[in-house]
Amino acid sequence: MATEFPFRRRVELSAVRIAAQRMKDDGEWEGRAENDGADLIAFVAHFFSNQGPLAAAKNFEYRPQQQEMAVAVAQTLESGEHLIVEAGTGVGKSLAYLVPSILFALLREKKAVISTQTINLQQQLTQKDLPDLQRLLQREVLQRILKKPFQNWLEVLKEKKPFQFAMLKGRANYLCTGRLRRALERSESLFTDPERQELQRIRKWVEKIAQDQHDSPNQDGSLDNLKDYLGREPNPETWAQICSEQGACSFKLCGKDSDFGKGGNPPMCFFQRARNKYHSADLVVLNHSLFFSLFSADETGRERRDDSKGVLFPNDFVVFDEAHNLEKIASQHIGIDLRRWQVRYALNRLWNPKTKKGQMTVLPRSAGAEKIIKQVEQLYEDAENFFDELEKAGEKLASPRKPTPQRKDDKPRKPWKTIRVRHPNLLDDSLFNCFFSLSHGPLKDLREQLVGFIQQTKDKETNQELGASNDRLADIQSNLSRWIGQEKEDYVYWIERAGKSQKNIALCASPIHIAEWCRKELLDRDTSLILTSATLAVAESSDSTNRGFHHFASKIGGEDMTTKQVGSPFDYPSQMRVYLISEMPDPKAREKDFEKALTPWILQSLKKTHGKALVLFTSYYLMNTVYNAVRQSVEKEENNRRILIQGDGVSNPKLLDQFKEDTDSVLFGTDSFWQGVDVPGEALSNVIITKLPFPVPSHPLEEARIESIEARGGNSFLEHSLPEAILKFRQGVGRLIRTKSDQGIIMVLDSRIVQKRYGQNFLAAIPQCPVTIV
Repeated sequence: MATEFPFRRRVELSAVRIAAQRMKDDGEWEGRAENDGADLIAFVAHFFSNQGPLAAAKNFEYRPQQQEMAVAVAQTLESGEHLIVEAGTGVGKSLAYLVPSILFALLREKKAVISTQTINLQQQLTQKDLPDLQRLLQREVLQRILKKPFQNWLEVLKEKKPFQFAMLKGRANYLCTGRLRRALERSESLFTDPERQELQRIRKWVEKIAQDQHDSPNQDGSLDNLKDYLGREPNPETWAQICSEQGACSFKLCGKDSDFGKGGNPPMCFFQRARNKYHSADLVVLNHSLFFSLFSADETGRERRDDSKGVLFPNDFVVFDEAHNLEKIASQHIGIDLRRWQVRYALNRLWNPKTKKGQMTVLPRSAGAEKIIKQVEQLYEDAENFFDELEKAGEKLASPRKPTPQRKDDKPRKPWKTIRVRHPNLLDDSLFNCFFSLSHGPLKDLREQLVGFIQQTKDKETNQELGASNDRLADIQSNLSRWIGQEKEDYVYWIERAGKSQKNIALCASPIHIAEWCRKELLDRDTSLILTSATLAVAESSDSTNRGFHHFASKIGGEDMTTKQVGSPFDYPSQMRVYLISEMPDPKAREKDFEKALTPWILQSLKKTHGKALVLFTSYYLMNTVYNAVRQSVEKEENNRRILIQGDGVSNPKLLDQFKEDTDSVLFGTDSFWQGVDVPGEALSNVIITKLPFPVPSHPLEEARIESIEARGGNSFLEHSLPEAILKFRQGVGRLIRTKSDQGIIMVLDSRIVQKRYGQNFLAAIPQCPVTIV
């Protein structure tokens, strides 16, 4: 285990001190608010007490852990510092950060930014928690509840709806009605017959929204609304031509004060409407992916991008819920991810050689337009060759040695999905090395021609679209040049391929560590950050020392951050039992024996709970192999037992719905099912963990992180692999007990948890409960 270091400052309000100094036995706060002002910390503590406003809500249950977390959040916001807080399952952490965030935002006239990982949590916040709090925090409601010394908060919450919230989505999720109008006017030049039919269906959808706008407030003109209307995904090529896009859709062009916005037919651009809403909101909800994407694409319309007093907005503070995957998501979005289809689309948008459609056909034919069309056609061919050559280079990197007659035992090599590129200028042919150069090459020539063409063209709307296309080409050119040259030494570079034909080649790069980036872009700004999750520490803490946060804190540059661990209100000793199977073969030393031994133990566990099990794996190969064996055995003995498996043509949310509905079913899952699965009640009574979830250094980024630790003389197993596995193990165990009435078992089929010394670290990290070694 990595050596713990002393944190600079810790939350002073431990559970013991709160109970001893400020709370009565019933959870009431003993401190008094100042008569001449609103005391946030005192009011938050009162809010979650038995006498507070929350007690007036239906199904209220006083939870000291929730109150403790809420007070810690309030204290952090008031001090302007940062907080890492782990809150166990059942604490009710969303309300514990929402209430102090809302009150602080109103009191200090700031904007609260709430970032989550999953759609489920976003829906919970925007469809349940925040509307409930809106109703509770109305002045007329609080007048009946609040007593001295907290009545001064009525002045802070003086509006009928005391706070406003909004969901922030990426601009490409919204229809731009200005672009739609232009597309309809030029549909003959831009679209094929099927695409024009799709365009007409979308036009009818917009008309319906305009007619029903008073009766359908949830119709925000977004892609989700359109999918509901069509009953499917819209044509991606058509949607790309009419969705909001930087350059082609701006407040000046499409906002309420623009010529288009004043026209009112079709209605004002949906993105600009959404932009107005989240700019005026007190609290904004978005996901982690969009949050980090906004650092490279200014989709919020921020006026002061580099203002040190805010992160996304000039006067905001940020709460990251589900923060355990923050490093992974940030790494994906602050590096390079350029895919073959993006280059194809950018060129086809100007001129599609197959359909003879594109932006260049909108304008009268001229020598300049003809030249651009020829350049695009040549570039399209060159780009296809470029990606083909990249794939060939990947094949060479994937097979450094050829099988020989003396090595007949060589196993067939699996097709590669990711290949690390350790040296710049991967392709020898100078054509490809300079193809996307910033200083010369055909792509640069095309962009120069476009700029000249735009300057000569008097059609303002066409210029906007061509300008947006040129900007997109500039981004492609910059990313390709950076990737080929491997300019940053602290980055790792690799090639990916995906799709059924494995022809969707992607060029990827990411910083090996994001701690420095997080310090500069997040922690050093003059605003508070709250990071919370059910699993952030590698150990359960039974006292106020809050040990175990070193691994997570160091990954995000937060070594000096305040830390706090709030336990779960569940009675784990009576609700959960853990079984450790010591008789299993070592999965690393005896892989085949381990694989064969899994099936009988899983079958035995399923009989114990009559199904109702989630079986977690660390690889698709092992999952599919064991699934087939278990299914065959179950079919012989129990024809009615339903065995579900991830990746069988059913989406994960639908798979979970099937699992919940069929109480005795069994679900086999890999990585994504270790976290975010919430199945309360009898349907999930058994979590079977087949292997301890140690990260496998097969991905270039994981490999580079391990190399980085070893290069400085560190121990990559203790510093990285073990704590990462413990955090994921805690996530898997956390799938079982979701409510106070849940009962169930955890079965661990990896004997290393018993046989190896580090096994105790895994057991110490989960809630205390009866453990049986078999």
